[in-house]
Amino acid sequence: MAVIGTYCEICGLPVQLDHYVPMPGGGFWIWREDDTRSCDPVIEPGPELAWLSHAVALPWDSPEPWGGNVLPHPVVEGRVQDGCLESADGESVGVFPDIDDHGAAHHACWHLAGRPDSWRSLPDLTPPIALQKYQQQLFEFQALIDDGHAWMLTDPHADTPDGKRSRGRILDLLGSGPALS
Repeated sequence: MAVIGTYCEICGLPVQLDHYVPMPGGGFWIWREDDTRSCDPVIEPGPELAWLSHAVALPWDSPEPWGGNVLPHPVVEGRVQDGCLESADGESVGVFPDIDDHGAAHHACWHLAGRPDSWRSLPDLTPPIALQKYQQQLFEFQALIDDGHAWMLTDPHADTPDGKRSRGRILDLLGSGPALS
């Protein structure tokens, strides 16, 4: 199975904690959030980072009526690994943009967006281009931290200066908040 990172379609940060760990002398190891850990992580996966792994999968298109009724709520909540979101009850949804019928977002970002039932119900989102350099096969947490952007990893619902800054950045990306650097 391939090791694949998935990124929030709203804020651009990863929706899992799997990441590269730089090796002394060059190269990298891969730290996995599951039980296949072979090295120490760049970031400790404590409760303050749990929001990064709490994801939702939204369909790209609005749910279609079926037999006069709209199908059950199409948003699936769970954890992402290798391009697939799995819910607590075992439902599995692919979340590759332009390949699968769903895209992933952090639960926190989805909540700040008003909990839409599809991507189509959101305004056009501008991808956070500044984060693209960290979005490799897996996320480059060490480079993000080294560049002074560790505050972005703060839960946007945290009542701290970094939490407020993180929330402001996400609201700005959604077009409903002040621009914050």
